[in-house]
Amino acid sequence: DILLGQTGMSVTFYPSRIDALNDTNAITNLNYQNNDIYVQTLGIRITNDATLCYVVSTMDIRVEPLPEPIPPTTPYTICDDNQDGFADFILSTLEADILGGEVYTITFHETLTNAQQGTNALSTTAYTNINPFVQILYVRAENPVTGCFSVMPITLEVNPSPVAPIDLDDITVCDTNANNQNGQMTVDLTIRTAAVLSQQPLPASSYTVEYYTNQTLAEQGNLPIIPATNYLASNLDTIWVRVENNATGCYNLGSFQVFVGIPLVVPTPQPINECDTLANDQFAVFDLTVRQITALPGYTFQYYPSLTDAQNDTNQITNITSYTNVSPAVQTLGVRIISAQGCVGYTTLNIRVLPAPEPNTNPTVLPAVCENATTPGQATIDLTQNQAYILNGDPNLSVQYYPTLTDLENNTNQITNPASALVGDATLVDDPINLVQYVYIAVSGNNTIDYTGRRCYTVVPQGYVINPLPKVDIIGTSNVYQICESDPTGNDNIEVFDLTSQIPDLLEGNVTTPISTYSVAFYETATGSPITNPSAYTNTSNPQTIYVVINNTTTGCSSAVGSFTLQVNPKPVFAIDITTDLEYETCDENDGINDGQTLHNGLPLSDYIDDILGTTQSPTDYTVTFHYNSQSDAAAGLNAIQDLATYQVQTGTYWVRIENNLTGCYITDSFAVIVEQLAEPNIVASTNIACVNFGE
Repeated sequence: DILLGQTGMSVTFYPSRIDALNDTNAITNLNYQNNDIYVQTLGIRITNDATLCYVVSTMDIRVEPLPEPIPPTTPYTICDDNQDGFADFILSTLEADILGGEVYTITFHETLTNAQQGTNALSTTAYTNINPFVQILYVRAENPVTGCFSVMPITLEVNPSPVAPIDLDDITVCDTNANNQNGQMTVDLTIRTAAVLSQQPLPASSYTVEYYTNQTLAEQGNLPIIPATNYLASNLDTIWVRVENNATGCYNLGSFQVFVGIPLVVPTPQPINECDTLANDQFAVFDLTVRQITALPGYTFQYYPSLTDAQNDTNQITNITSYTNVSPAVQTLGVRIISAQGCVGYTTLNIRVLPAPEPNTNPTVLPAVCENATTPGQATIDLTQNQAYILNGDPNLSVQYYPTLTDLENNTNQITNPASALVGDATLVDDPINLVQYVYIAVSGNNTIDYTGRRCYTVVPQGYVINPLPKVDIIGTSNVYQICESDPTGNDNIEVFDLTSQIPDLLEGNVTTPISTYSVAFYETATGSPITNPSAYTNTSNPQTIYVVINNTTTGCSSAVGSFTLQVNPKPVFAIDITTDLEYETCDENDGINDGQTLHNGLPLSDYIDDILGTTQSPTDYTVTFHYNSQSDAAAGLNAIQDLATYQVQTGTYWVRIENNLTGCYITDSFAVIVEQLAEPNIVASTNIACVNFGE
């Protein structure tokens, strides 16, 4: 640069221009250290090596000062909320103090090498340390004009904050000062200090705990509550707790609420009126919970025999749903009203025993009646027959009728027409008789009303009797009483019936407890007079309807009109006159066996069945049987000849029976049979000549 490309020249440096002119004190060590601070003017002598001619010039050498950043006097410290030793540092906040008013370029580096080289500069707005709790960083301060720089270390420290106090119990107090209804009460907040300190890792002496009225003040540590032992709190106040490490100044916050309970003041509740029972001893069982003390939620109630007991919390009543008064007629109870915060208020509650009506309670059982035909087990009865006796002339009483005692007690299903009431247990059909059932009468006082609004009453059972009606059962399975025609000359459809023979069938199902007796009447019409000779009654038509009424002679109840049918069934007829048409006399000469037996006219008896029945009586509807020498067997249908196709008749009387397979009606008749055996002479003469006496 000095020679500007010239050759054959020598350059020599001198401490000053004078030295260069005088060629004295030439600088031989080009690693020269200046003698003058900051700026020194050196002499330069350029000599032509060939001619030794020279020229002198000057050159300034300058020493630029290194930047002098100001190191922090204390480590850059941040409080760590989660105690893990890591936190976010805003390194730019250090720059102003490091520069001290100088104009340098400041960068931060994790290693000395990075700082010296000016590489891998860190973010100055959000740096998280990588070594927990303590870390060294390097600051490079560079003069932007000269490029000179300095490097210095700084320390980052992460101090763990106290543990944030969580799950602190709220403080609940009762407003017990002079104005116990304004929801304000002095509170000792420091009762939560122990709970705050118990959550910290260091001894309690390492921390300071303060209380604040809001979060902002707690964050600032400004205007703590003093004294915290006597703070006038209002209901639902939120109290903020600041716990600070005395050594590091790190802190954390928590909160809890103060509940100030207000003792409940209520008007005296209405008395509980309960009705006495006979004999009006002025004591009754009370459910104390039926009277609402307050509609507000969150209160509990305790009951005491007196207000004094309530105020002293003595003799508490434990059976509050079934308490019997200890003072006759009326008693003033004490009631403690306890809020959810445990605040206690007081009131009184009167319990009163109202007199029960005193009617006659032993009316006679009403006269027995018979059940309605359309509503078995029930009847319409005038239940008021004994009402005047029950009221006993008391004008202040009234009556209400109920089908059951449960209905009376629950005031349900009242009988609104007691003078014509359909009553009775519909499940009690037929059995038993003379059973006393009851309706229940509430005899009420017109001037005494219990806590439910119902008038006080006395229960009077009123007995009544409903007897079942007899039933007319059917005869057999078809309800037809049928007999066979017995007219010897033909079928005139008129016969004599014993109607009384059907009484057992008609009475079936009429079983009562106790056992009843019955009479049965028979009628030709549903509304006529009874038949006078039922055991020998001659029908007037065929078929004929007979009407029946059964009377229970024990209860006097009569059945509805029943009926059954009389029917005369015709007897069969012989299509031929078997007495003459089947009469048979022969010698036993047809089969070669002289045993007195032979086929009837050479035919089996079965061949005569169609002739006997004729064309109007089908063999499928009638049965024809033959009986030998026994009219009684034929009448009874016994011992009939079995194999008619091969049967050989013999001398005797044969009875024929024709029976209607459907009705069982039959007819019998007979015919005679003579089978003569052939003579078998015993010849004893020595010749074959027989002599005949023609004169005899």
